[in-house]
Amino acid sequence: MGLNDLKKEMLRKAQKEAERIASGQKEKDNALLADARKEGKRVVEEAKKEVALLIENERNEQTAAARLQARKIISDAKEDVVERALEQAFEELKKLRNSDEYKEIFASLIKEGLREIGKDAVVYVNKNDAKLAHGPGVKLADKFIDCAGGALIESRDGRVRVDNTLEASFEEKKESLRKEVFTRIFAKTKEEKKK
Repeated sequence: MGLNDLKKEMLRKAQKEAERIASGQKEKDNALLADARKEGKRVVEEAKKEVALLIENERNEQTAAARLQARKIISDAKEDVVERALEQAFEELKKLRNSDEYKEIFASLIKEGLREIGKDAVVYVNKNDAKLAHGPGVKLADKFIDCAGGALIESRDGRVRVDNTLEASFEEKKESLRKEVFTRIFAKTKEEKKK
C-alpha cells in the first residue's frame, strides 16, 4: 500500500469515526431534547395545577369576604330596624305623658327618688310637669329641666342625685328592650323562613 492509499484509508477511517461520533452525539442530543420536552410538559402541568389552585383559593377568599360583607349588611340592617323600633317605643312613652296613667307613674318616680335621697331633697321637673309635682316631702326646684318627663331628685348639697326622667329610665332598660325587640322581630322572620 502506498502513501496515497494509506492517506485515503486513514481519511476514510477518520470520516467513519467522525460519522460514528456525530451519530452518537445526535442520539444524545435527541435524548436530551426528548428529556427537555418531557420536563417542559411536566413544568407546564405543574404550573397549570398551581394556577388552578390559586384561582380556587382566590375564589374561596372572595366568596368568604362576600359572605362576611353580606352578614355585616344584614346585621347593620337588623340593628337599624331595632334602633328605629326603640325610637318609636320612646316616642310612644313620651305620648304617655298625656294620659291619666302618667300622673301615677310620675308620682311613683318622685316617691322612689325621695325614698333614696331622703326628706331634704329637691325635685327637678320639666315645665309641663310642674303642676303634677306635689305631695308630702316634695320640694320643687326653682328651675326646670329639659326632659320628656319624669323627675330628677337631688340632695340639697347636690352630692346625691337620682335621675328618674323618662330618658334615664328608658336608657336604663334599653339593652333589655333591644333584646326583646330583636327577638320579637327576627324570631318571626326565622319562623317564616322555616315554613
